[in-house]
Parts: sequence; C-alpha cells; structure tokens
Amino acid sequence: MSAAGGTGRWGQLADIAIPVVETDTDRRFAALVRAHFEDLLEREPVFATYLGIHDLDDRLGDQSRDAHLDLVAAERRYLADLEALDPDGLSEANLLERELAILGARRTLFDEEVHRTWERRVTAGEGLGDALFLLFARDFAPFPDRLDSIAGRLEAAPAALTQVRDRLGDEPVALWLELELEAVASLPGFLDLILETAAGAYGN
Repeated sequence: MSAAGGTGRWGQLADIAIPVVETDTDRRFAALVRAHFEDLLEREPVFATYLGIHDLDDRLGDQSRDAHLDLVAAERRYLADLEALDPDGLSEANLLERELAILGARRTLFDEEVHRTWERRVTAGEGLGDALFLLFARDFAPFPDRLDSIAGRLEAAPAALTQVRDRLGDEPVALWLELELEAVASLPGFLDLILETAAGAYGN
C-alpha cells in the first residue's frame, strides 16, 4: 500500500491519491492530497455520493457564507503546503501532479474569492434535486436504505435553504435566479415520484 493509504472513513480510496510514491517528499505530497480530498468529501456530501461513497448520504453539507470563507482559508493552507514541497524531492511523475494540484487550488481560490458565484446565485433547489436524484436513481443499496438517506437530506433541506438565502450578496444575477425558480418548481413532482415509489416498495 502506498503512503496515501489508511483506514479512515475514505479507506476505499487509499491507493488513488497519487500514482507513484518513491521518496519521502512523495509521501508528504500523498498525505497532503489525501487529506485535502477527505476534507472535500466532508464538505460536499453530495459530491461524495456522486463518486459512489455513501458514508454521508443523509447529509447536504454546510451551505453558509461561513462555510465558504472557511473553505478559502483551508484552500490557502493547502496551496501553501503544496508550494512548500521541494520539487527536487519528488519523483518525476509527481512533478506534474504537484503542478496540477497547485493550479487546482488556485482555481478554487479564484472561484471562491473573485468569481464568487456562491453569493450571486441561489442553488438550493437545484442542489437538493441533485442530492435526492443520486440516491433515488442509483441502485447501490436496497431502496429502503436509500429512502432513509433521502429522508435525512430532506430533513436537512430547511437549514440549507436558509443558508443559501442568507449568503446571497448585493449583486445576484437575475437569469440565475430564474433558473433556480424553475428548479424549485420541478421539485414537488419529483418528490411525488419518490413517494409513489416508496409506497410501491412497501406495498401501500
């Protein structure tokens, strides 16, 4: 097993952090990448579900302004740690991997600090629909188990809706708001479909 391995929550991803571990610097790089990825999954439970990781299927994640500001701080630390690695200590394969990781961190910081879509676009309805659809459409577990996770995400929805509303800044984009209204309007029909499927599964 590579130095990227471990027995934590995301243990099934133990060997995919980076392709090669040959040097001590490779090991430090692998640990950075793995910790960053684990943090991403904790912050984005719906993304974890999309990847086929189901530890947090009943959660939506923190949608608040404070969560985005905390992400900026974490990404800055990650970027600093990456840049502090001595390239001369990395194996050849990981020289490119480090550059890609640095570019990815810089892109995240640009999105969060400069572009700031998160405070110009409301996405709670669309996000909730995606979060439920992944659990409803993918047959990765018995439907009653997936239904429990769906219920958990629905219970988390009021807080998520409030967080997304409260983080909206002074310059929302009208077209994006219209798209969100369309997404919200489609949710009741999708919820009815979930209820109908649940009733059929339980014989009611």
